[in-house]
Amino acid sequence: LLTEQGVAAVKWYGIVPGNRERGLPDFNPLLMLNDVETGLTLAIIEGDWITAVRTAAISATAAGLLARPESASLGLIGSGRQAWAHFEVLRNQYPLRHLSIFSRNAATAGEIAKEAERHGLSAKVCTEARQAVAGHDIVVSAVPRRSKPIGFLDAGWLEPHAFAAMAELGYAWSADTLRSIDFLVSDELDEKTGMSPEHLNFTGPFETSLASLLVGRRPLPT
Repeated sequence: LLTEQGVAAVKWYGIVPGNRERGLPDFNPLLMLNDVETGLTLAIIEGDWITAVRTAAISATAAGLLARPESASLGLIGSGRQAWAHFEVLRNQYPLRHLSIFSRNAATAGEIAKEAERHGLSAKVCTEARQAVAGHDIVVSAVPRRSKPIGFLDAGWLEPHAFAAMAELGYAWSADTLRSIDFLVSDELDEKTGMSPEHLNFTGPFETSLASLLVGRRPLPT
């Protein structure tokens, strides 16, 4: 723990959807580290990379428990920092052979597709969101939480065996369709209420938390 090292940390971030039209990032996180004893600031750290890698690592951990080891196709919804981070970690974790990507930004989607091809995958930039969901072993939605529209993905498009990671708290998905998923897990649940402390686009119920799966308090689905 940071406090055991004499350090306290706080993460600050702002989400400004209109920044995209200004040529600026719409998500801007910072980390501030302070000395516990004196309260003095030790460091201010740009938090974009840390946020992306941490989120992708959580998704990869969940995938390691819930996705099929032979998963060969990845569908990405979004083409920003989170999409890049998830692609990098998952291509090293699974024998991926194909990538489909849907994004409102065709240029950045094309960049990820080219990177996938450089690593030997076939890649397609999709014109419809469903094309990046249906028929895939793993699906990652990573669009800005406050982007428009929301709820444009239907969980009914997922294959019966598919694993989906919703890095934008599920806001890209139609909440009503999420109940069709067989096994719903959150990376953070209140053990008393069974609810997430974050404002998700889904109120539950969840089968369990990721932590409970990791420590074996809840068996994995068969």
